[in-house]
Amino acid sequence: MPLTLIQGTISQLPVPQKSSADLEMSQNDLAKYEWLRSFLKQFDVPILIERASGKRLLLDIVCPWESEHGSTTGESSTSVWYVRGYGYGFRCMHSKCGEKRLGWFDFREEVDPEGAAKSDLPKLPADATHSLIARSFRDQCPGFHNHARIYDAGRMRATFVGSRWDLADQSNILLMAALQPVCDRLRFDLPEPSPSAKRDYRRVLESHQFRFATMQQVVPMLDKVRFDMLDTNPYVIGLPGGMVGDLRTGQTRQMKRDDFLTRRLRITAKQQPTPIYDYFLRSISSANDQPAEEDWMRWMERLLGYCLLGSLPYHIWPLWTGDGGNGKSCLVAVQQKMMRHADIRTTFNIYGDVVTDEMTTASSRVAQLAFQTNGAQAERKGA
Repeated sequence: MPLTLIQGTISQLPVPQKSSADLEMSQNDLAKYEWLRSFLKQFDVPILIERASGKRLLLDIVCPWESEHGSTTGESSTSVWYVRGYGYGFRCMHSKCGEKRLGWFDFREEVDPEGAAKSDLPKLPADATHSLIARSFRDQCPGFHNHARIYDAGRMRATFVGSRWDLADQSNILLMAALQPVCDRLRFDLPEPSPSAKRDYRRVLESHQFRFATMQQVVPMLDKVRFDMLDTNPYVIGLPGGMVGDLRTGQTRQMKRDDFLTRRLRITAKQQPTPIYDYFLRSISSANDQPAEEDWMRWMERLLGYCLLGSLPYHIWPLWTGDGGNGKSCLVAVQQKMMRHADIRTTFNIYGDVVTDEMTTASSRVAQLAFQTNGAQAERKGA
């Protein structure tokens, strides 16, 4: 049959009709269908109708074995499609093709016998290798930048978890937790295997060994930060819910990665009256039922405010004195709740806190020797 006759016949076919406006598909499904359309166009397989069938989008085409049918068939008798998890499909409802049980690979080999069509998809790795998957995680996943290497502190790593930068996880558990859903998604996002493939090359993405090796490729790619970049702004404090508060303005906002906060309060800041706190400060500022001392209250609030700062520019040693029941213990409890640094605390037992375990053990041995000596002397006197 002359080529000009075939081209003239194709040009007279109707423009493909679309009846899939209400069909919801992921971006990857859309990319797979776009590849399928380009594949059909590349090998001059006309699309008659695009229609939805359940959750699938069917592309009704002209069967490449139409000359063997021996009879006419309807427009929807031959279709190709894509289903996530199963791949591309082909079906011809004519009895001649049904007897042969022809599938997608048979269809692809018939229209592309030399395998000229490439299966690559935009912005996706062409193969499932450690380096390609690691680069895809770096380039296509925003969550990659939530992980960083602190290059001037040995092999320390930090992970932004939304409410602070976490320094406790040094075994890459959080990094693996971020990589696993990427591998799960790429398991079916990657291009479908070729007809000549003996197995699905994407199955390796399900292997823990493959994911662990990929994670080892990711670690050198992580963003680098210096240790002194953490907690550098003393006036920004972390709050629950991924919020931060500015101690200078009293305003709150969403926490950002470049805040580099590693600590946060467990109390949410709210603009609300504090009658109990106000009553407590007035009570402890006065003596013998005298009026509240406003200057003392402002000084105490300033002292408590310093406990919230991320730095200690003022070296002071406040001493609270007085008889029992004047609010010292209650004020200490309030201060301890406000402090966000693990290396700061308030104590009433100065001597007990500075005595080490070795000093305690040595003192107990001296005491035992003293008791033994006194006991022996008493026994001699009694004799």
